[in-house]
Amino acid sequence: MLLGYTGSAARLLMDGNRNTLTRVVDNPAIDRVAEPLSKAVRDAYGAAGPAGRQAKNALHGVWLGHGRVINGPATQNQPVLDVRERDGQIEVRGRA
Repeated sequence: MLLGYTGSAARLLMDGNRNTLTRVVDNPAIDRVAEPLSKAVRDAYGAAGPAGRQAKNALHGVWLGHGRVINGPATQNQPVLDVRERDGQIEVRGRA
């Protein structure tokens, strides 16, 4: 048993030959369900007019603002380090 999962669910989670997410995403049955559902949702937004646009924006997180990172690790220069293991110890040294 894997964290409460048994049978095929456990085999799916433990499948070492192929990424579980890839197996789910590449499953044609998902597309057969997702495509009509996606179209129905888009049509519902469109049929609702401006209220549909507001609902779509709210559900897509437009109210959170722009997704651009203003000030974070990706926007700053990061140190470049040399790391090695020597005699059972890890050595970290900044590059010049």
